[in-house]
Amino acid sequence: MTTAIRISVRPLVEYVYRSGSIRPGFRTNASMQEGTRIHQRVQKDYTEEDLKEVVLEVELQHGDLTYVVEGRCDGLILLDGQLTVDEIKSTAGNLDDLGDGAPVHWAQAMMYAYMYAVQHDEPRMQVQLTYVHTVSNEERRFRRMLERQELEQFAAELVAGYAPYAEMIVAYEEKRDISVRELPFPFRKYREGQRKLAGAVYKTIREGQGLMAKAPTGIGKTMSVLFPTVKAIGEGEAKRLFYLTARTTTRVAAEEAFARMQAEGLKMHVISLTAKDKICFKEEEACDTGQCGMCEGYYDRINGAVLDMLEHDTLMTRPVI
Repeated sequence: MTTAIRISVRPLVEYVYRSGSIRPGFRTNASMQEGTRIHQRVQKDYTEEDLKEVVLEVELQHGDLTYVVEGRCDGLILLDGQLTVDEIKSTAGNLDDLGDGAPVHWAQAMMYAYMYAVQHDEPRMQVQLTYVHTVSNEERRFRRMLERQELEQFAAELVAGYAPYAEMIVAYEEKRDISVRELPFPFRKYREGQRKLAGAVYKTIREGQGLMAKAPTGIGKTMSVLFPTVKAIGEGEAKRLFYLTARTTTRVAAEEAFARMQAEGLKMHVISLTAKDKICFKEEEACDTGQCGMCEGYYDRINGAVLDMLEHDTLMTRPVI
């Protein structure tokens, strides 16, 4: 049976094509609300025949994996009689610094063009990047015409660039599920009330319900919640879990619980999400290229760093990162 990887266009192209340094302008300075407003303003100028927010999906095969790519392009419009994918981007940066458009934005637009061409058997597609400044509302547009064969080659190369990560995740999930099935309860016996709570958690996950529990100190609530959830993930009842806490002591308790299960054979990726000011390794420097050396070339390094960490580490705490 072929394994299917379902992924949206944006994270796919960003994984492969995003490069260079961390810079302000696109996601950092322009809020989601501002971006939505700009999208809607540009789309208001579309004609009645033009389409906006077009849902697309396509399957691509690479190696032993099938990639189901899905997304929603901003606009599908007619320009001088040519069907055109319009990709709208808001930015607070200087429009003169755009060159002829960012490679990651071209990749996003081209992937939408490929998906539409496959679905509707189009011989060629035009793609357009529409940049809008969040303050001045000034617009800048770039266009390219692409033949179907060019789009097919691009899509194949895009998936090939993502494949090492996808293949590693598939292999990891297989090892994880086997380890979960063989995982014993990491203590010699359950405490009073602990088995009942663990059973209720597992049943709640299977049934897709909500559970509120009030339990005394010392019952072992952390393991009573985490162990059955891990079991549910291994059996396909859930994909991931979030353990939320406002206190360092309870965060440490969760990390120790996973460390104990891993000592019993569990192979599962676990990361402690840390506040930005706590995870940063610099003192009193702005998170921007030119002011922080770690921002320089960040996107050129990140894929290799993440692959290395996921391959060699399971408990990803601040010291590991």
